[in-house]
Amino acid sequence: MTATLASPDERTAPGTVATTLSAVHDQWMERTAQLLAPAAVPRATFWERWSAVRFLTDQFHDRFRLEWQLVESLGPMLPASTRYRLAGARGALERTGSELVAAGRRRGSGPQVAILVRRFLDQARRWCAALELATATLNVEDLPDDSRQLLARLRTAAGLDL
Repeated sequence: MTATLASPDERTAPGTVATTLSAVHDQWMERTAQLLAPAAVPRATFWERWSAVRFLTDQFHDRFRLEWQLVESLGPMLPASTRYRLAGARGALERTGSELVAAGRRRGSGPQVAILVRRFLDQARRWCAALELATATLNVEDLPDDSRQLLARLRTAAGLDL
């Protein structure tokens, strides 16, 4: 028996982009909330806050950048108002993330970090919902190759293609 590897395009589930993103986002938000939870407590230790900072800078940022690349590749398929809303959601999430990283690196910032973690998680969930809503009518099979590849990379990053 010879095993063959499916290309990323073949591994992407058929249906709408939003259906695929919903599964990706469920996994991503669960992991993000789990890893940020210790820092969401006002009495979090410096090391708990530092772990949250490391997660944001080492892992979350890369995943989020991949999501934004998907949005850019879908740009011609999305109304201008939708692209504008997504850009606003991106900006808000990035600003809060930067504030959280800066605060998490300082000693004695537990209460501030706890507030920022909750705000960050709320904005991340809003980003996911906005992107899913924006892609609800886009069929995976109708996407350009680069968009399908990015969607497949997101599925792989979420562990959905293992």
